Amino acid sequence: MTRQIPGTIYPAEHRHVVTQETFTASSFSSDCTPGAYKIGVVDVELGPSASYRFDTEAWCSILVLPVNGGVKLRREAKDSRNDTYVYAGRAARADFMERDHVALVNPLRDYWSSAIVIGIGQKSGMPVLGSPIGISHGFDLASHTNELLAVHFGQDEARGKHPFDAYIGSFQYRGEYRLPIHRGRHVFVLAIQGAVEVEGRLLCSKDALMLWDTPSVALESLADESLVLVMHVL
Repeated sequence: MTRQIPGTIYPAEHRHVVTQETFTASSFSSDCTPGAYKIGVVDVELGPSASYRFDTEAWCSILVLPVNGGVKLRREAKDSRNDTYVYAGRAARADFMERDHVALVNPLRDYWSSAIVIGIGQKSGMPVLGSPIGISHGFDLASHTNELLAVHFGQDEARGKHPFDAYIGSFQYRGEYRLPIHRGRHVFVLAIQGAVEVEGRLLCSKDALMLWDTPSVALESLADESLVLVMHVL
């Protein structure tokens, strides 16, 4: 008999929707059990010049994936402001420091932008990393179908201090892939679009899954085109 890998599914319909002026966001968050982190997902649509401010007390680190157009990550400190621009085909990562003010901003005056944001939140007693905002190298999903591409942020991740590693992939119908997992890490899977089967569990668009105690994760696309994000989480 095949052993069932322990895990929890977070269906998209369980998210609550927030509407305020020129942006809309739907989100869910839940503690990872067992483990020292909680994780959440926010879908953000930003109207022209609109912004979305993060709760930096709830999250210690975020991964931003632009879907349409581009967005700015804005960090405001006591005496300075830093804007970092990221567009579709790349990702941004930011670690929050104490009393940080970080927002997602649409720099376009005439068009909407949208992005998916994954937040990693540390439970009490965990140290805050506080490294600067980083932009990943570009990933060409059209030229690498049916495989997961590592989202690289440069030298910082080589030190092994960051709470997650990220992978993204575009899959055609019945496309399969197996990803080895670092020992002792949880695995977070988000079906950005389409439908995928992950270790015997069906994920439709915007469904998420957390797994633990597994040396690898196998997935198969059940739609003509599926977009999948996988993260190793400490």
